[in-house]
Amino acid sequence: KLQSIVFQKELGSLWDKVERLKRGALFLQKVFSLSNALNVERAAILAKADLASGMVFEFPELQGTIGKYYAAAQGEVAEVAKAIEEHWWPKGEKGVLPSTETGLLLSLADKLDNLVGYFAAGLKPTSSSDPYGLRRQVLGIARILLSKQLFLSLPQTLEFFQKGLPERLQSRLQINEVFLFLQARLRTIFYEEGFSKEEAEAILSHGCMDVYDAHCRLVALRSFRLQHPLAFSALLEVFKRAKGQ
Repeated sequence: KLQSIVFQKELGSLWDKVERLKRGALFLQKVFSLSNALNVERAAILAKADLASGMVFEFPELQGTIGKYYAAAQGEVAEVAKAIEEHWWPKGEKGVLPSTETGLLLSLADKLDNLVGYFAAGLKPTSSSDPYGLRRQVLGIARILLSKQLFLSLPQTLEFFQKGLPERLQSRLQINEVFLFLQARLRTIFYEEGFSKEEAEAILSHGCMDVYDAHCRLVALRSFRLQHPLAFSALLEVFKRAKGQ
């Protein structure tokens, strides 16, 4: 049934989406060495199946949740069943994060595929409109990576997900635009955590290649600045002189 349900006209059917989800989740499984390939592949294959059910058609808010119960009822292992629900998480800015390793991997893969896919299809958010919730999905990606302390090379990852898109879209994706979008959202997250504009800009001024790495550097900068103010001022003065400012 998923083969006959359109996900998005440029990005194909829901089954095409499932195939990309499986590919992306298995890639992340190897990167992080979390869960195992068997559970990840099975959960990815089943993740969107409940969207073809009458239950979700009548009650869209049950997507994922009813899929978990369907999977448990047919004898899937608990981790796989739970991951079907968790791959939609977090559902909001303060939403609960995935608790299982398989759910975490599927959640990241789903959101990364959406981000890359919609940008490639020319469906980027504007200052006044974000119909596909890409800002929320980037926030979800960042929250998962930060809370689980996971290093992830964004250039390598975005390139991998780009290659999973339909061929006609691969060349249309401007990865630099995705980087700038990610960086803008990360800047907001840092501000909300209480870091100053100066601190955030110092870390993000050369781009963000890894979300958790950027956060670690930001914490280190804040710690050095507060604990050693005289040494920080002296270092800053040396830097300014070297730059001729």
